Amino acid sequence: MSGTYRNSCRQQRFGVMAGSALSMTVFLQVQMQVFAYTFVLKIRHFAKPETVSGYLWKHPNIVSFCKRLMRFYIPFCFATCLLTGCDISQKPVQQESVESIDFTYNDVFSTCFSIKYSQSDTAYIRQHFTSSFSDNLESETSYLTLLTQADRITLDSFINKIPFHSYDTSYYEDYQDGIDYQFYIQKNNLKKCIRVHSDNVPSALTDFKNWIVKRKEQYALHRVDTTIYFESAKYVVPPPAPPPPPIEFKTPKTKNSR
Repeated sequence: MSGTYRNSCRQQRFGVMAGSALSMTVFLQVQMQVFAYTFVLKIRHFAKPETVSGYLWKHPNIVSFCKRLMRFYIPFCFATCLLTGCDISQKPVQQESVESIDFTYNDVFSTCFSIKYSQSDTAYIRQHFTSSFSDNLESETSYLTLLTQADRITLDSFINKIPFHSYDTSYYEDYQDGIDYQFYIQKNNLKKCIRVHSDNVPSALTDFKNWIVKRKEQYALHRVDTTIYFESAKYVVPPPAPPPPPIEFKTPKTKNSR
């Protein structure tokens, strides 16, 4: 549901409730006016002329003041409380933001990286591997970037709309090469990894992956010297190649050697 549609519905509900409050105010004003006249007439009838109260209730200024008080003050208080209640009830309920999410992507040939998002405006990136044609990234290097407000809104939108809890933990097909990526989501009581190495995958995960990869290419990255752990890097990032075995040099034997 778009923000414009929600605002339209909110305005319509507020208009209906405000109209109801106005109608109720007019009704109460009429009722209070009738009550004011009846009340004053009864007081004037039973008040004794020789007492101070009898004199005050028969005084025209006192009578006029009481009428105005009951005609306007009570309906005004009622309408104010009702409209305030309408305004409070229309405040949007904010969805809880994700605690953390990290994502690892490997296309085998040109890039392999991990990125971690949290509730802050900073995202951390580990570039595991990069193509030799890349000018601004280095392999086995960590970076950070600052997220814009639009990034934060889009990220929260993906996280709140995607039903991670109902997805499988693996969408895997055994074929060579191809794009391999994995999400690790930590939200409320949910902690889950979802690995994708397949063409048959929910479109929501594909859209989320495409957005992350595209935005990562556009970020202004700042190199940092820190160690960052990524849960999503398991199984996706290939283990480092073992070092080559040491070469032992042996002196060749000759016939004259003893």
